[in-house]
Amino acid sequence: MLTISKKKSTQLGWRLYQRTEEATWATRNGRDYTVRMATDQDFSLLVDLLIGLCADSRYLRFLSPVPVFTPERAEYVARQLWLENPWPTQVLLATIREESGEKVIGLGELHANPLHSEEADFALLVRDEWQGQGIGTLLLDRLVALAVRRGMTTMGSEMHPYNKAMRKVLSKQRLPVNFKFESGTMEVEIKLGGQAG
Repeated sequence: MLTISKKKSTQLGWRLYQRTEEATWATRNGRDYTVRMATDQDFSLLVDLLIGLCADSRYLRFLSPVPVFTPERAEYVARQLWLENPWPTQVLLATIREESGEKVIGLGELHANPLHSEEADFALLVRDEWQGQGIGTLLLDRLVALAVRRGMTTMGSEMHPYNKAMRKVLSKQRLPVNFKFESGTMEVEIKLGGQAG
């Protein structure tokens, strides 16, 4: 699996998750897609996802203007984000099947804080033409479930204040979500300890 941690117990836990909860879902327009854990063999699919992002999606994901990804640059960024991240990282993929093979249409990232085991950062990324189909909402629900199973109490993220799609996804969470403006960005914290009132 796509993970930094080499501990066998951690890897076993993610294998168990992959076996029991990989599932097929339908978008709002009726197209089937699968949600599953990423593996090392998915690296080229992640690179393809980055290459296909429009300017707005790149800006909202990376919080700064990012040029179109060349294959070389996309490989570098994918490696830094998902393979060589100093925080133990798990990645959930939303994929479809096409004639050319499997294609990633969205992903959710969970980055465990190595200094505070009860905390994690998260991020979502949905391919431009698949946004607004409920994929981000489902991925966030699955990330929350992963974090809860690991005994985490908070999930945090940094987002652009004008990221309406992300705010809409967060508004559907049944858990308490706190927002705080900080230096032009918005810090988000999801409390995993209880349901929202």
